[in-house]
Amino acid sequence: MNRIKFIFYSLFAFVFVVSCKSGQSGQEESPSEFIEITDAQFENDKMELGGIDTVIFEDVVSCTGTVIPLPNGMASVSAPVPGIVKSILCAGGQFVSKGQALMEISGNEVIDIQKEFAGAAADYRRLKSEYERAKILRSDNITSDKEFLLKESEFLSAKAKYSGFKLKIEAMGLNSAGVESGEFFSSYKIKSPVSGNISSLRAAIGTYSDSRSALAEVVNPDLLQLRLSVFAADISKIKKGQSVKFKAADSDNERIAEVSSVGVSIDMDSKSIECFAAISGDKGGKSVANEFVECKVVTRSGAVRALPSDALIKTAGGYSVLVLQKQEGGNYFFSSAEVITGRTFNGFTEILNADSVGRILIKGVYNIHI
Repeated sequence: MNRIKFIFYSLFAFVFVVSCKSGQSGQEESPSEFIEITDAQFENDKMELGGIDTVIFEDVVSCTGTVIPLPNGMASVSAPVPGIVKSILCAGGQFVSKGQALMEISGNEVIDIQKEFAGAAADYRRLKSEYERAKILRSDNITSDKEFLLKESEFLSAKAKYSGFKLKIEAMGLNSAGVESGEFFSSYKIKSPVSGNISSLRAAIGTYSDSRSALAEVVNPDLLQLRLSVFAADISKIKKGQSVKFKAADSDNERIAEVSSVGVSIDMDSKSIECFAAISGDKGGKSVANEFVECKVVTRSGAVRALPSDALIKTAGGYSVLVLQKQEGGNYFFSSAEVITGRTFNGFTEILNADSVGRILIKGVYNIHI
């Protein structure tokens, strides 16, 4: 009987000891409550610690636009009097000053208009003298009203003809007094009406040109504006004075403009409303006429607490970040903290519970899975 009791107690003691060891082993193998990252991994993955910063968030209306000259920033150059292009005194892209000669025009029409002006000047002087004499005779009741009115109408008609030809001669840049006295010129020079760069130079020596044919365009690069094409659904958000950020499709350089006018009618071809913005200086690069650009009109801006979007880890319930708890033995120990997110803008995400988060892993999170 004693032998049986001994065996029973021995077996019970053995089971108890094994059970205790098993419990200790389970405690040692339980996973750590922290996510551990070695110093080597931190360096190799170019990880970086940071915190929640104050970032300016903007509400924007995206649209397309075109850089165009202001009404007084571009001029089309044509021949005021028809003729043959004798010489070209400028080159495409060249900067020219207002009044600078661009090309020279000659031909029979140039001579003929000077002849007509000289003849009209002679008739005007003669009829003016006759009209002055008729006025004196009329005041002395020597001539009839009918004769006086005839002289007056002839004089006024000659004056109108003379003034018209004189304007054309002066538009050609010729000396009207010299032409009036019989000094003729074989050609005249077309001068630039504004300062700017030569654009669309279409003139060629020997070609015929008249006032309907544009020989060139002059664009002043300092007098450009932005034409925006805004969809009707967004037009209520656009206000005069709002900032516009724009850039070419293949460029990262943003330039700045300011809304100067808001359209009120829809273009039936593009189904959009035209608005205009004044370009602010050369920041971000020089604008070019007729350049197609991508635009963002800033309708509202304000400071928010935000993190780089790369710091966020997508979870089943939302988003989390890794918060540094301690650093020891060359290793980093992080814990996962849930964050409440808001808007996103320019690579940042608004954090609505920003006060509950400390130092955060903001770079190199992509290789970590929670």
